[in-house]
Amino acid sequence: MFDARVFDPSRWTICGYYDNTGTIISDCYVGSNLKPLGNLPTNTPVNDVQPKNICYALVDISIDFTTLPDGAITTRVHTHIALPQVDHDYKDGVGHIRTIWTFLGYSDLTAYTQDQFLVVRALTGQMVIGDLVMPGYGQIDATISYETKDSILRNITSLGCSILTSRANFLTLSVLALPRILLMP
Repeated sequence: MFDARVFDPSRWTICGYYDNTGTIISDCYVGSNLKPLGNLPTNTPVNDVQPKNICYALVDISIDFTTLPDGAITTRVHTHIALPQVDHDYKDGVGHIRTIWTFLGYSDLTAYTQDQFLVVRALTGQMVIGDLVMPGYGQIDATISYETKDSILRNITSLGCSILTSRANFLTLSVLALPRILLMP
């Protein structure tokens, strides 16, 4: 039930896309969607196509647990989603063929069904939520840390935290029921 709610792209709001070094890519949008991929039959200016190296998406997830017994819980969490990349050829606006390494999926990540997104998860190996970790000394690529975020969120929702107030999207939990790590600054 947890994964079905967390990995449901229809519940996501896209907050940004990141390259392999963990740097946000600000010029990848047309409206709220990724720029289109260029192609070989059409000359498309470089600035009008999806940039290279889109590796991660930061999403805000609305998680609804109102179907659980004794709790109308709705919460939100930010997490990074790993995106599979492949080589893609296109003609830049002057007729030269360019090859980029990037995400070739839907330009609207929220358009995936849960079943379709299972394929994306299988390609990247991401089975739980996590945070993007910048490359360490001597490393090139950022990674996703799965160490705490998933465990904390699962603990909050599955260990029977006592709910004091639940209104709209605000949730107040008993401080005694929170895992100690959440109380640390």
